[in-house]
Amino acid sequence: MPPIPNAPDAMPDAMPDAMTDAEHLTEQGNALAKLQRPLEALACYEQALRSQPDHLEALKNRGNVLRALDCREQALASYAMALQFKPDYTEALNNSGVVLQELDRPEEALTYYERALQHQPVRASTLINHGVALQNLNRPDAALASFDEAIRLEPGLAEAHFGAALCRLLLGDFIGGWQAYEWRRKIPAYASVVRDFTQPLWLGDAPVQGKTILLHAEQGLGDTLQFCRYAQAVAELGATVWLEVQAPLQALLMQLLGIRGSENVKGITGAAITGVGIKDAGLTGAGLKGVLARGEALPHFDYHCPLPSLPLALRTELAMIPAPAAYLQADAGKIAAWLQRLAACPRPWIGVVWSGNVAHVNDRHRSIPLAQLNPVLREAGSFISLQKEVPEPDRAVFAATGLINIAAALHDFTDTAAVLACLDHVVTVDTAVAHLAGAMGRPATLMLPYRPDFRWLLERSDSPWYPSLQLVRQQRRGDWSGAIAQVAAGLREKY
Repeated sequence: MPPIPNAPDAMPDAMPDAMTDAEHLTEQGNALAKLQRPLEALACYEQALRSQPDHLEALKNRGNVLRALDCREQALASYAMALQFKPDYTEALNNSGVVLQELDRPEEALTYYERALQHQPVRASTLINHGVALQNLNRPDAALASFDEAIRLEPGLAEAHFGAALCRLLLGDFIGGWQAYEWRRKIPAYASVVRDFTQPLWLGDAPVQGKTILLHAEQGLGDTLQFCRYAQAVAELGATVWLEVQAPLQALLMQLLGIRGSENVKGITGAAITGVGIKDAGLTGAGLKGVLARGEALPHFDYHCPLPSLPLALRTELAMIPAPAAYLQADAGKIAAWLQRLAACPRPWIGVVWSGNVAHVNDRHRSIPLAQLNPVLREAGSFISLQKEVPEPDRAVFAATGLINIAAALHDFTDTAAVLACLDHVVTVDTAVAHLAGAMGRPATLMLPYRPDFRWLLERSDSPWYPSLQLVRQQRRGDWSGAIAQVAAGLREKY
């Protein structure tokens, strides 16, 4: 449970025993809840309910503080008690759905949202929640209808626009999707990554010839690898371009400059990076001035643009995605070293990534317990783990799989790129390695959860972003068995 911050003493620390009136106790609990003192608020609600067991607000708000205390099953029970007394209590219905979503039970959540909408069909917040549940069930058309209705009721709701954006992009509507995707900048979940500069945001609506523009990473490493392809296109508009990325990607993406020697500047400190040994991948251009690591001093610039906004700025449509066979390459010297290191291993050499960043909002759906991959790992060849870290639950299994552990040699993405350049194939879940393999044009199979990220679209087994990727999708929510069997069969047939 996160620490409860200090707050002004608006309420006494001790609950007065003589106070039994349910209304007053509920009001006191509400005040304490606002002060981020949920345990004391809970005591007030409990006392109120001893006095009046059918007090609806006390039952609902007790559920709310139990949810805040990570006691979600108890929160559901409190909402259920309120619904016994008032079956059409829309707030308890909606809140039950929210908790069920958090418990990864979207089918049940959907029934509660639908009951709430039967009684109160014009509540935008419930429509948004309804849309999110439908998204999680991979029903983007129905979800979009809910989000659009919420927007009709309250046009300024950023969460509704953002939900609609994800649906439109997943459905291949890039024109409406990229435009609506800009609403992400107004939702709390993105508050920590949105950059506020005094310079204006560029979304393709102003000429940049003769201007300097900062293109900056906003989200994950995979997003940066996917959208850095647009840096050259901005330079070709006549702009001087600075690219700011996460530190682990800086050395790898330096090659986008396409120039060597003293002009290949790291940051703006004047430190020259010479002899990088990375071949030009076809994205050369004098307009690309430098690649900065996040946190380095920024140069003067006239405009800025987050990398995920570049598809909008450059008016990308589904049929017009710039998708060269490869736009990143590995260092030749590092490739040679890895070829020598792997020479004694039987071929084919298969790289494996089964788990992503545990902090990712969708990690429990996109990552796979290592033990489930045994049908793949039993195929012929040598399987090389590309994980920087083996997740704690998989460590006991890892030793028995025969996976080759090279984590200690993966210092940054130039090392990972060199390994990928040597491998015959990569099997991966939706992580940055999938994007790197695609950006390098390396053959890879990407296993996707039932509800895929918007960039992978629906149903298709290829990616318009990365020609070298094969997509294998879950056919039932939470069930990887079919996808894993398909991957194993594909490796058996190919090698």
